[in-house]
Amino acid sequence: MRKHLALLGAVVFSTPIALLMMGSDHQDGPSTTADVPADITDLYAWHDSTANTFDIVLDFAGLNPPGHAAIYDPDVLYAVHINRNNGGAFNNHTDVEIDVRFARNAAGGWGVQVVGLPGASGPIAGNVETTMTDGAVRKVYAGLRDDPFFDRDGFHASLNTGQLMFSNTHDHFAGTNVTAIVLEMALTDVTVNGTLPQLSIWATTGRIPESNSYLTPKPSHDRLAMR
Repeated sequence: MRKHLALLGAVVFSTPIALLMMGSDHQDGPSTTADVPADITDLYAWHDSTANTFDIVLDFAGLNPPGHAAIYDPDVLYAVHINRNNGGAFNNHTDVEIDVRFARNAAGGWGVQVVGLPGASGPIAGNVETTMTDGAVRKVYAGLRDDPFFDRDGFHASLNTGQLMFSNTHDHFAGTNVTAIVLEMALTDVTVNGTLPQLSIWATTGRIPESNSYLTPKPSHDRLAMR
């Protein structure tokens, strides 16, 4: 079974400075929130043309109080999907799939493995709560973070008006934590012939037993759209 996060409309990444877009999925129904490790709260994406970086953050297992440990589950597959709109229409095709999974060693320590990060030399794996690198730009992190979603009313107002209407004085989820997966890659790794196209980005979670290999990309169907 897969759970999914549906997002905004498409967003054009074309400015020379960092541009942030996000989708929120807090406070779902009981059938979704009952599976805490698979419950997506937010998906963020932004790029910085000057630094040549493209970042994606997938948050899950939200609304936990301070002092609550990060939540990991070896049977949940986290996947981030990217569809490139290079002059055509968006579709459900996954041009890029990045798969993330957690595992625990005999000593009880948690680790994370990321497969399919664009431009990476291979799978990136290491301990949680540490920053893993592949080359000078590509980085991976997974661990506990303060919930970054700060203005629920501004989010809805932005959707309704088409204008950004966030206020940093409205922090509706202050004092709550999420578990975060942070992916950074080179901006050139997501371009097409040197040009950054419109991108549709979405995330899914699904329960797949740890004994099953997840190195082969899994099919997915529902989208979180960003333009």
